[in-house]
Amino acid sequence: MDFQSQDPLPGSALSKVGLGEVYHASLAQRRLWFLELLQGPTAAYNVDVGLWLYGPLDLAALHRSLQEMVNRHETLRTFFRLHEGELIQVVAHNLTIPLPVADFSSLEDPYPSAYEYAKKEVGTPFDLGTGPLFRASVIHIKDQENVVLCTMHHAITDAWSMPVSYTHLRAHETGRHL
Repeated sequence: MDFQSQDPLPGSALSKVGLGEVYHASLAQRRLWFLELLQGPTAAYNVDVGLWLYGPLDLAALHRSLQEMVNRHETLRTFFRLHEGELIQVVAHNLTIPLPVADFSSLEDPYPSAYEYAKKEVGTPFDLGTGPLFRASVIHIKDQENVVLCTMHHAITDAWSMPVSYTHLRAHETGRHL
């Protein structure tokens, strides 16, 4: 990530920009930005939640539910930029998230490969300057056994807000709408 050469955001006030809404970054977010400047991209600040789903999986409905979660929660559409020497949060107006499926169901023992995939997914760094800082995937283990894996950068989540993601995903599993 090249922090110094980012194009400055238009305008001098923190308000709406072409990319989305703009807010001051918190002290904790500025610390994480600085650490990434020093260390380079790292997965050390990735936070993940995996939800095991048993039974038939409606992949389209799950994707809609995840997209609804992204649409509803600004933090999942947030990335960071330098503006006039100040770190700001930019909340994208829209963000369409992909939902890749890693299928291990044809393997005799799918669990080791599924674990390695999850480990790699969780260990992939985010780029704080471009986002998105949220990603999801489905790990298909075997018929009627799947894991929904959501990974976020700590700059947009914490232990307090993780239950919101978990509740949203559980609502999908039980067919409830939030």
